[in-house]
Amino acid sequence: MTDVNPNEKAQIIFDLIGSFDQAKNKFNKNSIYNLEVKYNRSSSLIYNVWNNYKKARLNNCDDNNVFFGNNKHKSGRKLKLDDTLERSIKDINNAYKGTLSMRAMTNQLNEQGTNLALSSFHKYHRLMNGFTKTCNVKPLLKDIHRMKRLEWILQKVYLNEDDNKLYYNNEFDYIHLDEAWVKLETDYEYRKNYPNEPDHKPDHIQSKSHKTQVMDCTLVGRPIEQLNVDGKYLIQSHYDMIPAKRNSVNRDRGTLEMKPYNITADRFYDNQVKEGGVLDCITEKRSETVNDFTKYPIKIQLDNASPHTGKNNINKLNQECINRNLNIIYKLQCPNSPDLNLNDLSFNNSLSKRVHKLTFGCKKIEDLVNAVEHEFDSYDSNKLETQYGHLFACFNSILEDHGGNEYKNPHNDVRKKVKLNLPLNECCLSLDEFHSLWYEVIQFHTGFIELWEKDDVNVCD
Repeated sequence: MTDVNPNEKAQIIFDLIGSFDQAKNKFNKNSIYNLEVKYNRSSSLIYNVWNNYKKARLNNCDDNNVFFGNNKHKSGRKLKLDDTLERSIKDINNAYKGTLSMRAMTNQLNEQGTNLALSSFHKYHRLMNGFTKTCNVKPLLKDIHRMKRLEWILQKVYLNEDDNKLYYNNEFDYIHLDEAWVKLETDYEYRKNYPNEPDHKPDHIQSKSHKTQVMDCTLVGRPIEQLNVDGKYLIQSHYDMIPAKRNSVNRDRGTLEMKPYNITADRFYDNQVKEGGVLDCITEKRSETVNDFTKYPIKIQLDNASPHTGKNNINKLNQECINRNLNIIYKLQCPNSPDLNLNDLSFNNSLSKRVHKLTFGCKKIEDLVNAVEHEFDSYDSNKLETQYGHLFACFNSILEDHGGNEYKNPHNDVRKKVKLNLPLNECCLSLDEFHSLWYEVIQFHTGFIELWEKDDVNVCD
């Protein structure tokens, strides 16, 4: 504003006062634009002249009812953050468990008589060191499920006599199985924009259910360097080849198309026992390690989804393994415990992100299926080893929370431990704490059996 002479500044202020509507506390329509044209000045310069004039008037005038003088009380910008206001903000946030937006919080405060502006609440939010975080909704565990989760993890702990510390089993005898939908496009997209360019908005679709996706069954385990086992056993994309019913610009009627299907109990069983299925794949890749390397049978760990447990699938599959003389056991993990399965914990999410980068701009399901197979084959086994370090860290977090769901997803320099060849499977418990948790599990099961015998408990729970 140094290039504005006093006479021109006074004339601008005079015109601004003439175009200001005191009742509405704002300028008339197109008044700023007319001044831009009249004085050949930018709107920011005109606003600076006006703001400096307001500050000078407010500092030199004690009357609050002068021209535009009530603005400092209506906007709330001069309101200081005292203890009463801070207590009110915290009480409202606790009452709604932190779910209110900034605007909703401001409205709640104004209903209590605090004449506060939204911009002022943003400032006070920063002064109070407030922050917003993403919270995942976790299931509420029953006591019996919590004890089963503790028992599942404690059974994996052993005492190393060399350093007298507790460690988890190496998990070489466990293979994690899970199904998940892989989408061709994510539900969110990041688009870059530069000045003077139109907004690059994503394409609209009729419904999210119309997105191209396929159900994949993933089978992964811990890599074994001694036997050249990379840990990637199998990935199956579930789809049927169905002839098209109508003509289209993309294909003629009768052309075979890939149609993905959801997993049912019958299809799950068939995928395990068919030729080239899960059992054949494990037998081919772990035939040398069944008796020589691992002391125990190979356990296929899977969750409690209805396709896995329906129609007595687990018992039928275990009987099939006995009939084939396979040292393999199907084992269900604890209920409501997705973090105990490596696929749910990290692998499926990591694979999906790699697939999205490869299929950018693609629209066919064939491209998605090929991309999934390519990324699975090229997946680095060292990353899989790092994810097992993350799994062991989750074991520690669950034990520290006594089997509950209030633990945080741990991040404890797993990559650094891998580079330094430090043990990933070290347990966080001392020997006394280990015995205490086992005693808690045994005591709970003993009381549960006593109640069961008295018919005071529902067996279905």
